[in-house]
Amino acid sequence: MLEITPERALKYLTQRISYNASGNEEYIGYAEPGKGETEGAWQIRKLIYDDSNRIISILYAKGTCNFKYKWSERTIYNYE
Repeated sequence: MLEITPERALKYLTQRISYNASGNEEYIGYAEPGKGETEGAWQIRKLIYDDSNRIISILYAKGTCNFKYKWSERTIYNYE
C-alpha cells in the first residue's frame, strides 16, 4: 500500500481542497496524477474545527484511507 507522507503527497499526488462557508479547508483529497474527480481513485479527508476555528479532528471517507472514493461525491460520504 502507498504510504502518504506530506512530502510525498505534495510531490507525487494530485491534491484538491474544498472550503466551507467560513473559508476554512473542509475537504482535502489526494489521487494519482491524471485521475479525474469522478473516478473512484481518491483518498478524502474531512477537517473538523472547534469554535475557535482550530482543527480538532481529521476524518476519512468511510473511515478508511484507501484511494477509492470520488472527489465529486465528497459531501455525501460518511466520515469517521
